[in-house]
Amino acid sequence: MEFLRPMLGKSVRHAAEAEKAPEGQVLTVAGWPVARQHPRGEMGTVFVTIEDETGDLQLILWPAVFEKYRTAMNGTIIKATGSISRWDGTPSLIVSQVEAVPLPIEMPRAHTGDR
Repeated sequence: MEFLRPMLGKSVRHAAEAEKAPEGQVLTVAGWPVARQHPRGEMGTVFVTIEDETGDLQLILWPAVFEKYRTAMNGTIIKATGSISRWDGTPSLIVSQVEAVPLPIEMPRAHTGDR
């Protein structure tokens, strides 16, 4: 992620910055989606963990948001904007917008999910 950071813009924060962000603060982060959970009992809520060069952060996408940005969620790198929630004591981002980040180079197969 470090080599992509200059092209993301100054408004895109590091995942580690969510640790200090207060409840409700709007934050934009970017990273590799490393895990996705779609539990049946959560009424369609999708949980995605992204990782950047400073750590990881859980994204929470309500069903309508996930449907709206489903295609963008398939990106190798995603940029997400939302508000910080500390419901369980750890920061999560309640996502309102997602976009796939265009990559200036081809990523190694291990980073694209290709086998």
